[in-house]
Amino acid sequence: MDFNLSDKFFIKSELVNNKCESSTDNTNSNSETISTSSDENLSHDNNLDLNGKTLRHYNIIYELGRGSYSIVWLGYNTIDKLFYAIKVQNPSDFNEGYNEIKFVQKLPKNPSLFNNLIEYFIENNNDSKYLCSVWNLHCFNIDTLIRKCGFNNGLILNNIKHIMKQLISALFILHKKMHVFHGDIKTDNILIKGINNRDKFICKKYKELILESNNHEKEILEKTGNNSSKNSDSCKKTMNFLNHEKIINLVNEEASNYSNLDVNNKYLDKINISLADFGTFCEEDKSYTGTFGTRYYQAPEIILLGACSYPVDIWALGCTFYELLSGEILFNPIKDSKWSRDYYHLCLINDTCGTFPNNFLKTTKKYKNFFKNNKIIDYENSNYNRLDIKIDLLKIANKDKEIIKELLQKMLTIDPKKRCTIDYLYNNIFFDT
Repeated sequence: MDFNLSDKFFIKSELVNNKCESSTDNTNSNSETISTSSDENLSHDNNLDLNGKTLRHYNIIYELGRGSYSIVWLGYNTIDKLFYAIKVQNPSDFNEGYNEIKFVQKLPKNPSLFNNLIEYFIENNNDSKYLCSVWNLHCFNIDTLIRKCGFNNGLILNNIKHIMKQLISALFILHKKMHVFHGDIKTDNILIKGINNRDKFICKKYKELILESNNHEKEILEKTGNNSSKNSDSCKKTMNFLNHEKIINLVNEEASNYSNLDVNNKYLDKINISLADFGTFCEEDKSYTGTFGTRYYQAPEIILLGACSYPVDIWALGCTFYELLSGEILFNPIKDSKWSRDYYHLCLINDTCGTFPNNFLKTTKKYKNFFKNNKIIDYENSNYNRLDIKIDLLKIANKDKEIIKELLQKMLTIDPKKRCTIDYLYNNIFFDT
């Protein structure tokens, strides 16, 4: 059987449809959340090693994960006796982290749609400044749920609608009230509210051992008669029984039987989410023509260096919507010795969303690198629509398929000026469960 270039590319791209690249070929990902896909095995040589240490009034228990620019730790607040996620920014990314924090402080606390900041502080170490921010604990992100928790074929439709309604509501606030766009909507940045079984066990065990340690201290003080504040403080400094480091070792030893992927079904029956990572937020009244965001969710205007605004979030939301439905990445381009990943990304968009309008192309800086006579160079348009094929494969009712197809077509319109707005999605009754 003979294939044209488009057919060959379609087959090859579907075979490698798993997350392996975090951004474009010449830029780093702007994601700062814990990721099970694009952010693993990153170098954080200049960050702090806090395992078993104390940071201000937080006892650091263990590493929860790491993003492009930070490491996130499970911490116990010795003042309010609660557990939190503590993000420590790489010192080289201090300013970006600080800008994000100042923005997050402005976000509304109600409705609770965002990963709201608890507090932040700055640590100085070896002439470096470390921005430390404290956040509520979550189960994990949607990317982890899909790829590692048995949802690789997608979530049930009612749960998808509920997640999408929350995302749309969050973006409505950002676009209409805060007058910014997020810039990096993706499954990695959608956190599931609740606590996974491993973290739950560790928190419970840690508190038990802390109580045991405190009771032991009290017994020693009573036996020795050292009840004065001065003697009590001295005793706490010199006592070797169940100190923080030993408690950490005991907790981690017992926690090895638990997986951080196990979670109570009550958190999954109706998934409540927090939108996170505002490291790439962009203000309405500023012009952005550089590359940002994460590869799989980048709109055409990002790839081609056109004017970027609210529509980039709508495109990324469309990609996320499909991912929730199918468990697959919609746009996961390859690269080879001849063409870049940007080129093949544009080819995929062409097969999925139709040809690129000439009036849109002329508003971008890079279109001449990939297009000639309004067509992608060295690429034959396919005789099928990739989105039609993918929608047909979804295991949902036909009446829902038609609605979903129409929604995706509107969200994934190539020309950002013709892409649907957040108002349209916010008022769409399909997402009302």
